[in-house]
This record gives sequence, structure tokens and C-alpha cells, in this order.
Amino acid sequence: GGWGNPGWGGGNQISPPSWARGNFRGTAPNGTQIDLTISNNGDVSARIGGSTVYGSFTSGNYLTIDGIVSRVTRTGNGLTTTRLDNGETIAYRRR
Repeated sequence: GGWGNPGWGGGNQISPPSWARGNFRGTAPNGTQIDLTISNNGDVSARIGGSTVYGSFTSGNYLTIDGIVSRVTRTGNGLTTTRLDNGETIAYRRR
């Protein structure tokens, strides 16, 4: 814990739908590889380059990591995140 941001008015952490649980791999727009893990209880970790950041899966199928909120949509066997602040999308495949 310890990454809560009381200034963010987001939804409550939820247990994600089955399609959003597990380990995923994607590539950021700058070419950095991202390993995304979404736990059954809604805890989220993302290993980006050499560092790991933490967040949560919240109601409405949103992902909040490091204060950044993204919408999560199912795409085939993986998922796509779309940042709300700048529209940046990252496609992840299940690994």
C-alpha cells in the first residue's frame, strides 16, 4: 500500500472482470516494455523499464497507476488502456 492519492476523485477498487485479471505485456509509445499484472482483488502493478509502480482497478473498468487514470477495454485475449488525460493508448497481450 502507500500509493493512495486522496486528491483523486476516482471510483472504489473492485475485483476486476475475469478478462482483465492476470499478466499482460505491452509497449509504451516511447518503446518501453511494460509488464502489467492485475490481481483478483484489484491490486495492480506495472513494471516499466527497470521500475515498478502500483495502482488499483476501479469501478467502471478504470486503472489508476501513479495518479494516472486509464480506461480499460477488452481486446481479443488482451486489453487496451486509454489514458484519460492525453488519450494515449497501449495494447497489451496476455503472457
